[in-house]
Amino acid sequence: MSHDCVHLILYGVQSKLTFFLIGQCMNEMSKFPAMTDLLHDMVQMCGQGVNFERAVFLLLLNINMGMKESICQGFPSENITGIAKEKASSFLHQLSKNVVPAWQGNEFKNVHDLVEAARSAYLVA
Repeated sequence: MSHDCVHLILYGVQSKLTFFLIGQCMNEMSKFPAMTDLLHDMVQMCGQGVNFERAVFLLLLNINMGMKESICQGFPSENITGIAKEKASSFLHQLSKNVVPAWQGNEFKNVHDLVEAARSAYLVA
C-alpha cells in the first residue's frame, strides 16, 4: 500500500523521509549565506521530537519551491506517491495563507498547534 509523502509525514513516523526532504531543502537554501544560521537553528529543533520535525518540514515547505516539487513527484522506489495535484494546490495555499501566518502571529501557539492546523488543512484539501 502506498501513501503520499505529506500524509506519511503528518500522520506517520517518517523521520527518514522528513530528514531527507529537510536536507534537500537545506542544500538548496544554503546557497544563501544569510539563511545558514537560521537553517542550522531549525534543524537543531528536530531533535526535540517528531512534531518539531514536522514543524520544520512545514515551515520549509511553505517557502521552498524545490520541496514543493518533491512532495508532488513522490518517491516511487520507496512506494511513496506524490500528493495529488489538486490536493497539493489547496493544501499549499492553505499552508501559506492561513496555517503558517496564524501560527506565527500568535505567540501562545506551539509546534503542536502548527502540526494540528496543517493536518486539518491537509484533510480539507
